[in-house]
Amino acid sequence: MASFQTRNGSTRSSTRAIIRKVGHTVITASFDTETEARDWAARTEARMAAGLVADPGPVGPNTSTRDLIDRYLAEYALLVHKSYDSTRSLLTGLYGRFDVFEKPICKFGQDEAQACIDGRLRGDKKNGHHFKPVSAGTVLRECGALSGFFDWVKTTLRIPLAVNPMTLVHWPVKPNHRTQRANESQLDLMLGALGYVRGTVPETSKEWVGWCTLFAVETALRQGNILAMRCGDVFAKHVHVEMTKNGHPHDAPLSSRARALLALLPRGNDHERTVPVNASNFGKIWRAARAECGLEKLRFHDLRREATSRAAKVYHNELELAKYTGHRDLKSLMTYYAPDVNDMADALG
Repeated sequence: MASFQTRNGSTRSSTRAIIRKVGHTVITASFDTETEARDWAARTEARMAAGLVADPGPVGPNTSTRDLIDRYLAEYALLVHKSYDSTRSLLTGLYGRFDVFEKPICKFGQDEAQACIDGRLRGDKKNGHHFKPVSAGTVLRECGALSGFFDWVKTTLRIPLAVNPMTLVHWPVKPNHRTQRANESQLDLMLGALGYVRGTVPETSKEWVGWCTLFAVETALRQGNILAMRCGDVFAKHVHVEMTKNGHPHDAPLSSRARALLALLPRGNDHERTVPVNASNFGKIWRAARAECGLEKLRFHDLRREATSRAAKVYHNELELAKYTGHRDLKSLMTYYAPDVNDMADALG
């Protein structure tokens, strides 16, 4: 049974949920509101009843870092992180590449953390397999995931670490924001490689990816939001996105071209997926098509930048533009706004 503790600070209050169940260790988490805490507790208790949260046994300073990461993913990240799949991929990828994660948590310090960062940037080897170097952006995401894990170890498990080791290492310099867009000629090349003809009903998986390409340019929706879209989410002039990256629902307005794309599709029941392609297959098809076109640097997510930059010509108010994309702060919005310098010069007259 869950219990709740409300803490009133000088500038904010928080609610701590505590779950005690026979056969399990105590699980706790803190939230900004009591509603969030109760929702989390209900989900956690349901998972415990279904046997999806098992008791990992006692933990302490000598528990291996890898074992604690597994516990973090099972008991906390899955229930709290909105981007759980990404967090899981980042952390399990790291302990699959570096043996230092077999060390007890009390012996995982600055040197071990720095070795992971350096190894990822230069390319590392394990059991004769050579892993390619990754970008600074990837390493920054891994550092953030590790830092969150160590904070959880200290605050939730109360394992007496002297300091979060990620605060002692040199994180890579944050790369410049991408400015890649997709012009009409590039879109035509991609559609050709995908075998999709504008205005037709998609049938094959490749054609569905082509349809999604055009729909992304018209709506600025992320790939995951498009693939998660159900027939019941589609309305006359907007698409409802229940769960976005920032955790808030978003109603994406539909242009006449976006509505025309949707009109091509047969209307299923409300719970039926609009796009019958899974994320893994979608990614493989997209990468193969861009390689065929010689557009290896083009990512599907760049279509969100293309859509945002186009919409900026319509929505001159930045708050309206943020409503269109679903951003909740203007700083994040600016990473997706990449106007053409020639268009800016023409606007000056």
